[in-house]
Amino acid sequence: MQTKKFRIAIDRGRCVGFGTCVDVAPGIFSFDDEGKALAPHEGEFPPQRLLDAAKGCPALAILVLNADSGDAVYPEG
Repeated sequence: MQTKKFRIAIDRGRCVGFGTCVDVAPGIFSFDDEGKALAPHEGEFPPQRLLDAAKGCPALAILVLNADSGDAVYPEG
């Protein structure tokens, strides 16, 4: 499985805890005690699972950045 290094930011003000990210990528996303999404700040993740989770977020609360360049991967900059 191909991985690529990304940075993930979650806008906690936008997150409503719908759970799509956890359903699509349970090894990457989880919930905190408030029912909001958590993810490691940076790491090597399967790109398609990560992007599917971010794109599936109904609140658009997940920002995915290329860890090397800092460019926005999703949503595109």
